[in-house]
Parts: sequence; C-alpha cells; structure tokens
Amino acid sequence: MVTRCAESLKDTYERIRLKMTMFGLVHCDETGSRVDGKTCWGSYWKYQDVTHAICCAHLLRELNGVIENHPEQIWAVRFKKLLLDMKKVRDKALLSEEDEVSYYHRHKFDKEYDAIIKTAYEENPLPETPAKKRGRKKKAKY
Repeated sequence: MVTRCAESLKDTYERIRLKMTMFGLVHCDETGSRVDGKTCWGSYWKYQDVTHAICCAHLLRELNGVIENHPEQIWAVRFKKLLLDMKKVRDKALLSEEDEVSYYHRHKFDKEYDAIIKTAYEENPLPETPAKKRGRKKKAKY
C-alpha cells in the first residue's frame, strides 16, 4: 500500500522538491524514528551542504526535560528564558512590520547566549582524557 501511494505521488513530490530547492531555505522536521525503544536522530543530520537549526519548540521541550530531571543545571533555566525572550522580541518586531530585530537586542541576546554556554560547560565539564603512554605495550605472560 505504501509503495503504491508513493508511486502515485512521485511526480508531485519531485515538483515540490524542485520548488523547495529553488528557495534556498527548507524547513525539515527533525523528529527521529524509534528503533529498539530508542529515538534515532541520524537521518536528520545526514543532509549534506546545509546549515542545521533545531526547532525552538523541540529545544524548549528538551530544556524542560533537563530542568525537571536535573534542577541543578542552572544553564537550562537561563536558556529557556532566553529563547522565550527572543520570541517575544521577534513577535513584537513582526507586529511593527520590522524586517529584523534591533542591533541592541541581537547584541544583548548574543552576550546572554555566550554566558549561558560558558555556564553549561562549567556545570558539565568535558571529561579529561588521560595522556597516552609512549612506547610498546607490555607482553602478556602466558
């Protein structure tokens, strides 16, 4: 059934695909598929020669999960607030029929984002990799 439906929509799909590529901006849903009870995001990240951006609704959902399950992660609370503040400013700009958010707000949001990322790394330091030993490995005794 799926094959038959796909075949009947092949020409329509191709016309839509061509129009989308002409615009240079395509929005894709990064919803993953479930395999063995785990969500796999691999298909989304395989698109080549594109700039990826995650949907803010999905980011907020992930941040809510961090906030609920790891309340000690202050960066997540700040990041959620930043996203919501950015949306509020963008919505206000759209209502005023402005093409973009002011330099003041972009600069303010950039600085806050950088501070949040710094805090996130401080709260979640990368594991240290031990220095590699030089020379041959010892032979096992049999």
